[in-house]
Amino acid sequence: MRIFLSLLLAFPPLFLAGVPAKCEAAIAPAGRAALQPCERLAGFSIPNASIAMAKSVRAGTFSGPPQPFTGQDISAFYKKLPAFCRVVVHAHPSADSDIVVEVWMPLAGWNGKLQGLGNGGFAGSIDYFELGAAIANGYASVATDTGHAGSVIDAAWALGHPEKIADFGHRGIHEMTRVAKIAVHEFYGSSPRHS
Repeated sequence: MRIFLSLLLAFPPLFLAGVPAKCEAAIAPAGRAALQPCERLAGFSIPNASIAMAKSVRAGTFSGPPQPFTGQDISAFYKKLPAFCRVVVHAHPSADSDIVVEVWMPLAGWNGKLQGLGNGGFAGSIDYFELGAAIANGYASVATDTGHAGSVIDAAWALGHPEKIADFGHRGIHEMTRVAKIAVHEFYGSSPRHS
């Protein structure tokens, strides 16, 4: 899944019809502060989506769930995270879609890149550990629940919901990438580079 996401982000014209592939030449240099406060993004409009939260998180203050799959307490890991902008978006590409997307962007030291994250099985959750690991390495990062909440072994959400199956199968990743590119551009003032 990670290899696919890396290819997806590296060659978006091949995978994402309708998502602009043009990258701006000017990328925010490492260490440059964001042009706009994170909270300003709460009032920004994204087509077919609603921003549920846009909040600056001070270094070491994020409190998240245990490690997925193992349930291991990773609060010590969260305390090491740098300051970042956390944006939670609900994408609605169909009437039966509610795709949760989280975009995390370092407040300082952005490397100009966006790292898209996957999840296993039937998805249904967002991996906060992987989001944190990405921003700790200077990436803006994004993850999605692919349009439903649940465990990686539970597919009950799919019964009677063909649009949710499409969200899980392909649309969730498309929406995740689309929303993240818009949020990153709005926050940093430039698009993520593809290499």
